[in-house]
Amino acid sequence: MPKGKQRKVEEEESTRTGTPKIDLISSLPDSLLCHILLFLPTRCAMATSILALEGSSIFAQRKAPHVKKLRLACVIPRGINQCITRVSCFERPCVFDCLRWIVDLPSLKNLELDLNYVDPDFVLLGCPALENLELILQESFPLNASQPPEIHMPDSLKRLTLMQDIFGEDINDIEDLVIDTPLLEYLSIKLWARCLQVSISDYPNMVEAHLDIDQDQELVGWVLQLLKALRQTKLLDLRLSTMKCLLRAPAFELPEFSRLHNLELQIPYFNSGYLIKLLHNCHMLQVLTLHNREKFSTVEPEEPNCWTLPMKDPDCVISHLKIFEFNGYQDSADEYAFVAYLLERGPILKTLKIYAHRNLGLKYKHCIRQALSTIPRSSKTCKLKVAIGYIWYNLSPSLFSLRVLP
Repeated sequence: MPKGKQRKVEEEESTRTGTPKIDLISSLPDSLLCHILLFLPTRCAMATSILALEGSSIFAQRKAPHVKKLRLACVIPRGINQCITRVSCFERPCVFDCLRWIVDLPSLKNLELDLNYVDPDFVLLGCPALENLELILQESFPLNASQPPEIHMPDSLKRLTLMQDIFGEDINDIEDLVIDTPLLEYLSIKLWARCLQVSISDYPNMVEAHLDIDQDQELVGWVLQLLKALRQTKLLDLRLSTMKCLLRAPAFELPEFSRLHNLELQIPYFNSGYLIKLLHNCHMLQVLTLHNREKFSTVEPEEPNCWTLPMKDPDCVISHLKIFEFNGYQDSADEYAFVAYLLERGPILKTLKIYAHRNLGLKYKHCIRQALSTIPRSSKTCKLKVAIGYIWYNLSPSLFSLRVLP
């Protein structure tokens, strides 16, 4: 007989005979129940403990030395005055009272933590061996705005993603953000909350960094400090909000990125002088990608061309730069001069792609193509590609071909 059917028959027999059902397990002392749960896999132990949610804190006392990966979504339902943690590392999420749940995960390596009203240190301080962390701050974080939260990243981290899902004027401050993680290899930060105090270490093992950070001018100092700490990275992606912070910051010395191979920038406006200065500090750069987010204007600019030929060519331009991609090209005098400079001075340049701004007329875009095709090139193998509408024009010094974009 199947187990489910046998259990149903037994329940009907117990009801018919009037025999009372005795719950012997629940009558055991908590210390013994904890000892029993230690022999179960975490998934089974958590599913078992949910049966005693109302009056027991069995799982709250349980250590989980063997847990390697966990996903937590911390929320607080409306009308409830205490924090609730939903643990979703199994099929049916179980809910536990945070005030009774003591996190102790000494072997945990991977954690995805989705926060809404919950102090992240409540979880992070119990994960001393954590290597990969994805921390998402929701719109209601933190619960008590009068006491700004502190976020302390475990120093064992190798990969960190810190994201904020909301932005606006009502974002609460973060009192203390500690990223003292010298083993870090990957970093992605998307943050608009004001960070009143930030502690940062050097990251000698950094491979890839993505920064989307917006801070007031008086707090931009820690962003500059972070940029300096990332000087060993191989890939650096600076989004629009970060570039705005850097451009409006007081004069500062750009760090030297001695190992940087790939640089991607979203710029609020084109500034060839700033770019040349940055290239001087990226000696090994091979790939440069620009996204010009400047608002398109049909009015002819009154300012003169601010292009100035560098007295000394950046090392990366003459010895390492292979790929240059320009998105949002508006054909200003400064932009044209910069593109021409790379074509004329880049002896190992292999590919130069230009995406003309979408608001430029088709006829004007053809003029751009013709003008760029006449620029002499230092590299004999350089392919100049200009996108006009849905057509790519592959331009060589003597001829050009075209193909339709997918």
